[in-house]
Amino acid sequence: MHNIHLAHLDLKPENVLVVSRLEWLPHIKVIDFGLSQWLDETGADVKTVFGTPEFVAPEVVNYDSLSLATDMWSIGVITYILLSGASPFLGETKQETYSNVVNGTFSFDREYLNQSAKMPKISFVDCSLRIQG
Repeated sequence: MHNIHLAHLDLKPENVLVVSRLEWLPHIKVIDFGLSQWLDETGADVKTVFGTPEFVAPEVVNYDSLSLATDMWSIGVITYILLSGASPFLGETKQETYSNVVNGTFSFDREYLNQSAKMPKISFVDCSLRIQG
């Protein structure tokens, strides 16, 4: 989808389906393209304020220009959840969640993090959730 410059903009576990499991390689489908946007190569300014709070990137909260990296942020959040079982930015309120996202406030809580998680996985999540300044 990114090869054709389509940003989903609402990636979350509920929108990723496992269609079939072949021995070691699952076949997955991404669904619910209701918030998706075409991002052209000219760098046209595309902005939105929609999305699921704990999965949106800082540029969505700040109403800044979007890019394909906006989806990669969501993939980083999903990966964190898969590794730890906890959401990295979820706050008590929607506003607190947005604040955590904008500030990039998260840590790898050893209580939640699976003992088998290896550093490359943590590194991937860390890179995906890094705020560009």
